[in-house]
Amino acid sequence: MRTLLLPLFPLALSLLTSCLYISDADMADRLDVDDDGWATDEVAGGRDCDDNDPSVHPRAVEQCGDKDDDCDGELHVDEIDHDEDGTSACNGDCDDADPLIGPHAQEVCDFDDLDEDCNGLAEDDDVEVSGGFSFFPDVDGDTFGDHDNPGVAFCDPPAGWVALAGDCDDSDAQTNPLMPERCDDADADEDCNGLADDEDFEAEGQVEAWPDADSDGIGDPGSSSQMWCEPPADWTTTPPT
Repeated sequence: MRTLLLPLFPLALSLLTSCLYISDADMADRLDVDDDGWATDEVAGGRDCDDNDPSVHPRAVEQCGDKDDDCDGELHVDEIDHDEDGTSACNGDCDDADPLIGPHAQEVCDFDDLDEDCNGLAEDDDVEVSGGFSFFPDVDGDTFGDHDNPGVAFCDPPAGWVALAGDCDDSDAQTNPLMPERCDDADADEDCNGLADDEDFEAEGQVEAWPDADSDGIGDPGSSSQMWCEPPADWTTTPPT
């Protein structure tokens, strides 16, 4: 029996030796699966906390992404929602110290031109901004906007836009709601109240006239005078005698 087993001994020893021996290269491959130069932390001395991802190892730079890139046991500081508004800086909160600022917020007009909704646009640059006021174009520079223009909402109006409308002729700075109505040949409505010259009893430059029924150029006896920009044909500026 011993004679039969002796020839088999070298073969068994060879098989056993090959199973126990692992080359340095094979060992390195087994310890550093992702070839990032760091052994897995599953073996003694290994510090790679994710040996299937070559971007994760102790020398990596911590980044946003809900993973521990540098294997220090902590996520990026911006993964933390510091202001507890439901969104961290990594997830788009552009001011994680203010709970009123974040992708959840409404863009509003404010003195500091803040980007409340963190879309990269603030105030009038953001079409979804709220809190603006209507302004009107003022072509003639008299501080009154064109009354035919419906107005546009702005936080900060551009040059040439004003808060007051009511200018019935925005090409003439002498025509607006603050100007006095004046008698003129064009019968213009200078004060923009919808009445011009004799239609507006407040018109400046009116003359006193009397009825002249007989067209003799003298006011009718006992008649009462009236102020006119342009007296009618049967009126005269000569008082009764």
